[in-house]
Amino acid sequence: MKLINQQSGASQLMLTGDKVLQLDLAAQAVIDIGSGKRISCPRVRQLDNNFYSMEVGRIIVYDSSLEPVRIISNPAIDPETTSLVSFSADKYILEVFHLSANSSVGLQKVMEFDNHSKLNETLMSSKLLNQNVRLNFRPENRYKPTYFRCSDFWGTQTYWEYSINENESLFSNEYFIYNDLLLFCTIENSRILPHDSLFFVVALDLKTGQFMWRRSLQAPPGLFDSTQGLFINVYGNRQRFGEQKYYQIFDVNNGGFYLGGLNYNGALYGVGPAVESINGDRLYFAGNHRFTDHNERKIPQMGCFNIAKRIIEFCEPILEAEELEPQQILFNNGLWYVRTADSQLFVFKE
Repeated sequence: MKLINQQSGASQLMLTGDKVLQLDLAAQAVIDIGSGKRISCPRVRQLDNNFYSMEVGRIIVYDSSLEPVRIISNPAIDPETTSLVSFSADKYILEVFHLSANSSVGLQKVMEFDNHSKLNETLMSSKLLNQNVRLNFRPENRYKPTYFRCSDFWGTQTYWEYSINENESLFSNEYFIYNDLLLFCTIENSRILPHDSLFFVVALDLKTGQFMWRRSLQAPPGLFDSTQGLFINVYGNRQRFGEQKYYQIFDVNNGGFYLGGLNYNGALYGVGPAVESINGDRLYFAGNHRFTDHNERKIPQMGCFNIAKRIIEFCEPILEAEELEPQQILFNNGLWYVRTADSQLFVFKE
């Protein structure tokens, strides 16, 4: 593994199309790491394979080549509260966080415009899954819902309703559409500590809301690979009470469940879904030196897990990042990108 690039100012990495872009929040800029091209972008957010910058009254949408593809001017645009939901040549939809006058509960004001006027507007507490499906929640438990209503984009047509099992809570406010299924994860309420609890993947029929199946897991579900339909968790940590190293894979397609130890004899520190990413049939991870014993050098690690073979193919220390804490790892076109907590970027070639 050879270090080919190192630079500062990497607040976030964005994978757009076939390129990895660097977001520098301090300089309010986006940089194409490969070419070095740089543009000024205040308040950057990603939207599918595009990203956009925001200022009061204006949004500029860029493609992965850092070229502007759409400019939207509207007095309703406030960088503090507004996000762009979708856009086309003649229409766009904005979502504005709205705090009601007599409540501390935040709602979303969703507005559709053409190039001349407002076409639609509605107020809701919801999560948009795609351009045809929205989950609506009671405002008071928007971030820890026990109930949701599935509707069309504008929330006017109810498809179905669902209440989460009273003995469970939503593990994370994430929902996945895979084929004709809506997937989400829960955790049982009966245990005192999370690591003593069982986790569940729940599947509903996306069109009808019918309960399809529920699968228990021994560990948190980890990342979801929407291409293969797999929940994958690769975990490694060593603390005072002992060492844990395992992988867990759940196959949504056939119910296959795989749990086993990792084929790596060395110590792993802080390896888990927080600093992992999936590319093809590989999961890439970075270890966190904060969990290293006090008498050891604080050198983070990076590695690669083969999902199909269920083995670690590669794991080595990042000597160039000693004392630094990895917070993001990406693999793209033969290059490894590791971003640390102090906004350092390291690019390695295999």
